[in-house]
Amino acid sequence: QKPKLSWLDFAQTARAKSKIKAALKEDQKLVADDGKEILKRKLRHLKVPFNEKTINELVSYFKLKTSHDLFYRFGNGAIDNQQLKNFV
Repeated sequence: QKPKLSWLDFAQTARAKSKIKAALKEDQKLVADDGKEILKRKLRHLKVPFNEKTINELVSYFKLKTSHDLFYRFGNGAIDNQQLKNFV
């Protein structure tokens, strides 16, 4: 099996690698922002309040480290409706 290549493997300089990492981080932030909105809508539909307590419980339930990780997973579809219903 071939190793998975990333853009960082092609970058030569530290500056180039730094710019690539910054761009990837920005993309991840945009996905997480979308995920936050998706989660808000889904919780509203399930009549669950969107607050810090609920977010912390979700982070713990899905064994994640931060709320950002939670929002990112909703944004990229890694957590689906059934998993959220199981939590509720």
